[in-house]
Amino acid sequence: MTRMKSSSSLFDHIYPYIVITVTITIVFHNSLDCDFTFDDTSAIVQNRHVHTNETDWFRIFDVDYWGTPIRSEHSHKSYRPFTSLTFRWNHLWSPALNPYEFHLTNVLLHIIVSFICFEFLRIMLGPQNRWPACLFTLYFAIHPIKSEAVTSIVGRAELLSTLFILISLFCYFKNAYINFAITVLLASYSKEQGMTTPAICIAIECLKLMIQFKSLNYLPFWSRLWHSLSNLTMAKIIALIAYTAILIGTRIYLAGSSLPIFTKFDNPASFEETPSRQLTYNYLLPLNVRLMLWPRWLCADWTMNSIPLVKTFDDSRNAWTAIFYLVFIILSSRAFYLATSKQSKRLFNIEIDIERSNLLISLILIVIPFIPASNLLFPVGFVLAERILYTPSIGFTTLLAIGWLRIQNYFQRSRFIQFLLNFSTILMLVTFTFRTYERNFDWRNDLTLFKSGLMVNPNNAKLYNNIGHYYERRGEWSEAIKYFRLAADKDHEDIGAELNVARSLIRLNRLKDAEDLLWAIKPRVRTSILKNRMVPQYLNIWINLAHVISMNQTRLHEAENLYQEVLTIRSDFVDAYINLGELYIRKQLFDQAQETYEKALQRARHIDDGKRADIHYNLAIAKSLKLDHQQQKPSGSKLGSLLTEIAQDLMIAIDINREHREAIINLAILLQRPQFPSNNQNEYRTFAINALRSYSRSNELESFQFNIAITLLDIGGPTNRMDAIHHFKRAAELKPDFRSALYNLALLYYDFKDYEQSLFYLNRTLEHYSNYTKALLLTADIYSRMERLDDTEKTYTKVLEMDHNNYEAIHNLCMIYKQTQRKKEQEKCLLMLNDFKLKSML
Repeated sequence: MTRMKSSSSLFDHIYPYIVITVTITIVFHNSLDCDFTFDDTSAIVQNRHVHTNETDWFRIFDVDYWGTPIRSEHSHKSYRPFTSLTFRWNHLWSPALNPYEFHLTNVLLHIIVSFICFEFLRIMLGPQNRWPACLFTLYFAIHPIKSEAVTSIVGRAELLSTLFILISLFCYFKNAYINFAITVLLASYSKEQGMTTPAICIAIECLKLMIQFKSLNYLPFWSRLWHSLSNLTMAKIIALIAYTAILIGTRIYLAGSSLPIFTKFDNPASFEETPSRQLTYNYLLPLNVRLMLWPRWLCADWTMNSIPLVKTFDDSRNAWTAIFYLVFIILSSRAFYLATSKQSKRLFNIEIDIERSNLLISLILIVIPFIPASNLLFPVGFVLAERILYTPSIGFTTLLAIGWLRIQNYFQRSRFIQFLLNFSTILMLVTFTFRTYERNFDWRNDLTLFKSGLMVNPNNAKLYNNIGHYYERRGEWSEAIKYFRLAADKDHEDIGAELNVARSLIRLNRLKDAEDLLWAIKPRVRTSILKNRMVPQYLNIWINLAHVISMNQTRLHEAENLYQEVLTIRSDFVDAYINLGELYIRKQLFDQAQETYEKALQRARHIDDGKRADIHYNLAIAKSLKLDHQQQKPSGSKLGSLLTEIAQDLMIAIDINREHREAIINLAILLQRPQFPSNNQNEYRTFAINALRSYSRSNELESFQFNIAITLLDIGGPTNRMDAIHHFKRAAELKPDFRSALYNLALLYYDFKDYEQSLFYLNRTLEHYSNYTKALLLTADIYSRMERLDDTEKTYTKVLEMDHNNYEAIHNLCMIYKQTQRKKEQEKCLLMLNDFKLKSML
């Protein structure tokens, strides 16, 4: 009987975890089939720092969540390196960028967070309320707003941040302060909300101070205050404030002491005057509560005109704001009253009554993690975002669970109320299950996601733009233009939509239409610049316009003027330098091209790695073309110095971007030039081989295999020659008619005196190129060495049929006739040979 009881107790202990795991698996299993969607594209697919073969892992700490240098003005300043590292680990397991592994990781993390949430609710509700804790953990786990955090892969930032926030709180209240500091750091580097963790602890420590102050009511006021402040609690508060200051200071320093640049399309209220800005900001608070209570209308993007601005006090929507604050004040007042009166029990090591303080703690967990997204500290780049409610929803779940228990306890004698309460809870969970499962399907791909968003926010121009980009990536330009124009119609101030139309028109080769549109947009951008409301992306109007004009060779000077014009607006505009340099190369003004690229490197701070690599590559090309087009070409050490300089630029480009195919291949070709100086030549060649091999591991191309082999041969040595054979063979496997690879294999085996293998590759060469003279001559030579004179004669004869004046073939035929004592043929052959010599002399 004892064993049965023990077994039953164990089953009761693990049963909630089984229920949570099974429920989450059922609800979110369809998310595993979803593609990379929306922000996943920029944060993962297009983020080269996530791709393990392109950059070193520590470079993740130099860029934002989307792969842009964190100090760049183009950066969104979303610094989440730990989350990006987990994407990199996923890519390591799945080099083909299969979204399945990424989604599976998110679901597993959500299960772990839900387990910890269950333990937290058990503490908050009391150990006797195990099943209510399980029920409301399910509310947290399958709430429809969780779809964005779990099914959207970039939502992993919320999952990891919340995971570490919860762990850090447990560490703090168990007095494991070192572990607390580490997990807070991990939470902060997973998402910025993690930095609010010390503030949560400070709020609870302040609660302790209030309790201690009230418990000393037998002392005079100043004595009570002194005793309350001169203890360990106050020391903890000071330490927490100092740690928070260090976190925030480090974060500001990493971001270059600047905030991100957002536009009115990201968060329209931020660009409004008082009182419209404040009224709209406050109205967003009840809207967030509505998402938690009634998650029927969900959308991946709430920017632009999704939520009309609250401009005046007589707007009826202000009533919802008033109701929100009224409820919040009532709850807060009640929570403070309960928490600071009649304390007896303990929460962790805090002398507070858990049953009387849980309401206040739940409010703290709602409010503090939400503050960074509330526009209270600084304007944010969104209006509403479902995934930012992931962490505050733990507090909201706790609040609902407390209310549920209070109702249950108050009406514990009423079976009808008990039935109604339980039935409504189960019904809510079932409804949430279906709604979340349905919502996951919206995240299948970009098209389904944005079209579902238009059903909720039909006036959101950004959603139309995003659908246009979806068709743009698929090459369906006409369909893309349709949605870009719809976006422009929805918001006439959205110049970006018209830029998208122009870009698509260029793709359709409708250059006149594109040029007319760009000229029409340009004055509006000029006006916005004069008003100091410039959006950096709008400078691309000059780039696109110059690009269209430069397609006409007679208008290159107009394009040059446009590039120069935009550089007067922004002297550090990298794209303008790159395009201007390319224009100078087209005009064969190589000195100006070189000077332009050097200016780009000098003036543009915090350049994106990809662009910096391109500039170094373009600089090398400009120097190379300048060298090739010089009438008096340098020689000797001067030529060697110039070639070394070009090689160094190419190596810098490869160091920055290991996937820079053009730089790698050009370096390999450059090193094959006989004029390249011998000093440190092997060092350059070794670098080139490593770069070629690194690229070939993920992008196997026959040209790379061939150049690896050639470079190995240049270095020399028997080991390198054997290695070269392997790469020539791989090149021939990738391209069966690769003449140079096949012929070089034949040459190498000829040098090794393996004539059978040499003949094998010569025959393969001649299968594809039957008139290739070099292969025929080498074949004849091998036949001669193998004493197959008939085959030798036939092969030389075939050479002469194609080239009557081939001296080598004539000479060797004469030798064969002499060896076989065929005097008549020999005499005729010698006459041909003498005739050839006479012609050569003349």
